[in-house]
Amino acid sequence: MPDNTPYYFQVLPIHPRPEPLESMSSYLIRLAENNYLTTIPELSRLVFPNQDAKITGRIADYPPMQFEFLSEAAFCPKNKLLTTTFHHVSKKFGRSTHPQAVSRFLSGMVSDHFRYCPRCIIEKGYYSLEWRFNLVTSCPEHGCLLLDCCEQCGNPIPFLGQILKIGICSKCNFNFGLSTSEEVSQHAQTISVHKAKQYEFLLTPQTFEKNAPEIMYQVGIYLSTLRKKQGITRIEMAKLIGVSRTIVEGIEVGEGEHVGSLVAYASYIGYFGLGFHEIFQEATNSNLVKSKKPVYKEELISKVEETIQRLQKSRKAVNWRKIARLSRISEKTLRARPIIRQMIYEAKQQEYQDQKRQLLLAIENLILEGKSITIASVARSLGFKRGRIEHNLEFLDLICKAKSNQSISRI
Repeated sequence: MPDNTPYYFQVLPIHPRPEPLESMSSYLIRLAENNYLTTIPELSRLVFPNQDAKITGRIADYPPMQFEFLSEAAFCPKNKLLTTTFHHVSKKFGRSTHPQAVSRFLSGMVSDHFRYCPRCIIEKGYYSLEWRFNLVTSCPEHGCLLLDCCEQCGNPIPFLGQILKIGICSKCNFNFGLSTSEEVSQHAQTISVHKAKQYEFLLTPQTFEKNAPEIMYQVGIYLSTLRKKQGITRIEMAKLIGVSRTIVEGIEVGEGEHVGSLVAYASYIGYFGLGFHEIFQEATNSNLVKSKKPVYKEELISKVEETIQRLQKSRKAVNWRKIARLSRISEKTLRARPIIRQMIYEAKQQEYQDQKRQLLLAIENLILEGKSITIASVARSLGFKRGRIEHNLEFLDLICKAKSNQSISRI
């Protein structure tokens, strides 16, 4: 059995553990500060050696592509490091955990720069990942507004600045712990605390994440049921929460990973006065009634591929109606998935090109046999109905040109 223990020269002398809900950027700063690393290039060479230091400097708490060297250098397991990122938010929704995909999914939901509570920085000495969520406007513990710029120089604060020290401004060396922050009203604080608890739930690993496709299917059923109970159509729901009907459909059929951002889910859920925790609790409840057997992405793709192949073998036209009937999946369900739309589009394009080649070959054969080139003769040669050619302008144009050339050659 191979020994995976890192060599001593791969491990930094001091390796603090990530604190609960600490952000990745905060942890990297503490790691650098504890080991007397003063610049981003120095830090990057040790924890992300295969990555340009400029990319390291732009880390915004999305899961990095590679954890291996950071895990070795910090002597910290990957699963623990993942909790410092938005990894588990994406996992719960069955989304890709690629950094760019996570960024798109969270767009509009998280801030583009650092936000902080001065008192937390003094008392805890690290930055919370909860502070990134725009709807968390005040510190859940201290009831003061979260600040989003340096009080002294007024500049927005990058996640990883040129000065790798917790609570210190990279522009003017001001100590953020000395900032003054206004206390919020009790009502505003209650809302902020509720939001923070919801995001804490999303950021924390949950056992159901491994069954995310099934869970998201159940979430879709539950939300659809709530909507129907209030007599709201999908079009009306889309207008109420400010999204397209396609997004509403995608969420309800459990395929929101293709069309729904976290903002869309939050808007839909929030309309009914619920939070993420309640929705996922309903979805994981074994007593939740299933309206039908769920069709998951992999199964659906397999069925559509098989159906397209059957149609192609039998030389039948590939279209939505036939695919829906043969696969026994509703056309609405198929159309809600961009990956299926792309598959059918490509199949139709391939079918078109194949038919065009067959038509040109049929025309060539008619010429060789000395037969007249007409729509009827070409259709018979191909085994098509006349209408299949008459409704295709390019095919008609090819036949007309061939017929004209044939007439000229006979003169």
